[in-house]
Amino acid sequence: MRMLQPFHRHQLVSPSISTRVLLGLLPWSTLLDAKNMRWSLGAKEICFTNAFTSWFFTVGQVLPIIRGDGIYQPAMNQAVNLLDNNRWVHIFPEGRVNQAETMLRFKWGIARLVMDSKTPPLVLPFYHTGMQHMVPLSQHYPNPMKKIVLAFGKPIDFRSYSFEKSITNEEQRIRITKRIQDEVERLKLFVDQSLDVAK
Repeated sequence: MRMLQPFHRHQLVSPSISTRVLLGLLPWSTLLDAKNMRWSLGAKEICFTNAFTSWFFTVGQVLPIIRGDGIYQPAMNQAVNLLDNNRWVHIFPEGRVNQAETMLRFKWGIARLVMDSKTPPLVLPFYHTGMQHMVPLSQHYPNPMKKIVLAFGKPIDFRSYSFEKSITNEEQRIRITKRIQDEVERLKLFVDQSLDVAK
């Protein structure tokens, strides 16, 4: 888990993973140290609706993102600043909780974080399945003892990525986003095939 140490600049990319799953993966030394713990983006209209939830998610290191306001908004600026200060930023690249069998198109915000950081971050893509059975969107309580499968990909080091000066920033964002989504889709295929073999 050296990748999650604070001296590495990185963002963790997963479609719709719950913080509860991360709590089970990380050592207590990381969980109890705010400098080592992840920052994330959370929908302002869901997570920051009153004084208590605003306090709760702020203490939990969640930045209030306004879905639909684009990639240049205060929470995204804060995320870039966190990466510039060697902090861990966890991204939900689909921009929402998706419990369907297919992935949604990844949002360009992930590429903005890569492109606008002073030093491009190390991206650790991972895929999981099973949360849709453990915590369905239709209920407010979990179903215990459901299987969750996680697959971690190889880190993508964008420091060695060739940012082409001959293409527009928009085209660059498309390429970076596609590179990350392709890796997460490869992990999904691996998990799906592994689960089929295990049946």
